[in-house]
Amino acid sequence: MDSVQRIVNAMEAAAQVCGIAVPSDTEIKGIIGLSLERAIETLFPDSNDEILLQLSQAYQQCYLDFAHVPSPLFDNSISLLSRLAVEGRLLAVATGKKRTGLNKVLQSSNTRHFFNATRCASECISKPHPQMLKQLLDELEIGNEQAVMIGDSPLDLKMANAANIDAIAITHGAGNAEELQVHSPVHMVDDLYELEEVLFHVNLAR
Repeated sequence: MDSVQRIVNAMEAAAQVCGIAVPSDTEIKGIIGLSLERAIETLFPDSNDEILLQLSQAYQQCYLDFAHVPSPLFDNSISLLSRLAVEGRLLAVATGKKRTGLNKVLQSSNTRHFFNATRCASECISKPHPQMLKQLLDELEIGNEQAVMIGDSPLDLKMANAANIDAIAITHGAGNAEELQVHSPVHMVDDLYELEEVLFHVNLAR
């Protein structure tokens, strides 16, 4: 789901509400994937606890206020998820969202039924710590050599590296190709059509 612009707009608005210098779009994109608390601390490192709390509360309200900003599913999302499900692939989500936020997204996009397991930053240590991925592997009873993580941000790829899981980078989200390549993905794709080709026609076995 392409929610990058909504996140950027909401964070910029939260900073304005709190009278704090507004971070750049690039800086905000760099925290996508972190838990909200870690994201706020990273973007506003000189703020005290009171200001950090105000920023967190303001962001949550602003994110709701920007509901009109489109967050569409990327092209080929449903087709690819359906094909993977038919093939019997286990699908999981590791996200910086809180559980309530993820539940809303899965419901609004009608994609909940595709996923066998999910983990949120409100339940685990924030990315890039590997805890979310390790818990997902344990729940699904598979080894890291049987899994691949698909991520669009440097934080995603750092988490995969920390969990010793191969990663496929996709450039249509928070990170560009140059930023993602630094973290040694086994493949890099530009969209979900290319991802489908890699998943079904490239040998990903270690």
